[in-house]
Amino acid sequence: MVETRYGRLQIEEDMGFQRRSWQAERLGWLILVLIVLASILGLIDKGPLSKIRRGDAGTLELEYERFIHRDTPVQLHVRLPIAGPFSVQLPFAYVEKVEISRIVPEPQEVASHGGVVTYSFAGGSGMADVLFHMTVRKAGSVKGYVQSGRHRVDFRQFVYP
Repeated sequence: MVETRYGRLQIEEDMGFQRRSWQAERLGWLILVLIVLASILGLIDKGPLSKIRRGDAGTLELEYERFIHRDTPVQLHVRLPIAGPFSVQLPFAYVEKVEISRIVPEPQEVASHGGVVTYSFAGGSGMADVLFHMTVRKAGSVKGYVQSGRHRVDFRQFVYP
């Protein structure tokens, strides 16, 4: 420690400690800025890097959030061309980790067989949009897929606690 005089004041200072303190403060500010930036971009919650589309618009397309929070409502948006009745399948391993509160349009029948849950819908023609409104119950990495006919789209979500 060094004693320094400032006018009539006599101050003990440790400049080595002070420099380390300033460096730690700058590091803290940098970490805080990175967390805010990650949040804005969607790496922690909803944002441009979180929402993703997979599949092919002409056969089967899936839109979902990559990064979500446990017990927060989310949507799984399935879009596919139809000509008559159709079905959408999700693996049972995925369905047991989420709580599906509503499906729009409402399926005519829901069946589980061979590790797959099949949602059957009334037919029509053109493009069909199916929205699964749900809440994920388990934190961590969650894998699943959506299948309709021969077309399948795999996806993965990270669930924050």
